[in-house]
Amino acid sequence: MESSPEHEENRRRHHHMREIFEQAYQMCLPYIDPKQGWGNQPMTRHAYVALHEKYPELSIQEVSILVPALVRVFNERSKQAAY
Repeated sequence: MESSPEHEENRRRHHHMREIFEQAYQMCLPYIDPKQGWGNQPMTRHAYVALHEKYPELSIQEVSILVPALVRVFNERSKQAAY
């Protein structure tokens, strides 16, 4: 299996989602941060709704890809901030 940077770039899809990722992250931060949720539970369902309203051009499948990616990045950034 080829693992060169060129091959990695060719595998990537959803370039338009990569372009909006940081803006979507900032917008959804209150919904994916458990500290801002109810009973220390994140309100990720609201992130799906907010993304669909802000970016109506995204399909349901794309929103379903984006929200877990936002949560994963939130968790990684939270771990880095803790160190």
